[in-house]
Amino acid sequence: MPEQVDASAWELEQGLIDDADGIIRNPHFGVKDEYAAAVMSSGGETPVMFLIDLEDEDSGTIIATQGFTIGKGWEIVEDGAAITHPVRNNVVDVTQYGQLQARVCGELGVEMQKYGSPLVAETWEGLKFHWMQEEHKVVGTTKQGKNTATGLMPTEFYGKVGEEEESAPKKAPASKKTSAPKKSAGPSDLEEKLAKMAAVMDKKDFQKQAMATEGVVKDEKLMNSILDDGDTGFWATHQE
Repeated sequence: MPEQVDASAWELEQGLIDDADGIIRNPHFGVKDEYAAAVMSSGGETPVMFLIDLEDEDSGTIIATQGFTIGKGWEIVEDGAAITHPVRNNVVDVTQYGQLQARVCGELGVEMQKYGSPLVAETWEGLKFHWMQEEHKVVGTTKQGKNTATGLMPTEFYGKVGEEEESAPKKAPASKKTSAPKKSAGPSDLEEKLAKMAAVMDKKDFQKQAMATEGVVKDEKLMNSILDDGDTGFWATHQE
């Protein structure tokens, strides 16, 4: 006779990570093949998504991956580093990425503008949240024939990894040498190139082409100026 086994050994656990802390790593814009197949089968266009890994701070291992749909018309640039849209500079609120932004900026009150633009994936790198599984609507239907699915959403913000160290006051140097004031730097080669583009293109075409130009998404100040539709934006200030 085999030795009797405790009945609890036959109990099952939920496979989905839930109620856990996780640091956002490898944020990028891309496409999930299985999700794209479901959308394409119902006649929709290939969906661009915001994709992240969640890292456990103690072990350094990836505990989950999550994707958030962005909506129609968005194009991936810089190999997933950023997105651009031919007529829009903001994500629609009913998309999953829009819901993520609303949760983080609205309900959790995070001042995301100090980390960067929502159109640049690197903005989210190193941000730490508490995550919970929540039900949300999906485009088309799941394999089970449902139009809803569960996915991780942040419920509490813990800051950015290394932020406390970066913001700590630095000790003043023992002595300070007087040096001649530095001359203000002129426009860079990239800015001169963009200025020439702005002078001959309409605003929307310029913004789209500029966001796809190498080096732009790495310069947050320049990128925000390009996306500024106002009188002080890059395009407006470079009209002849």
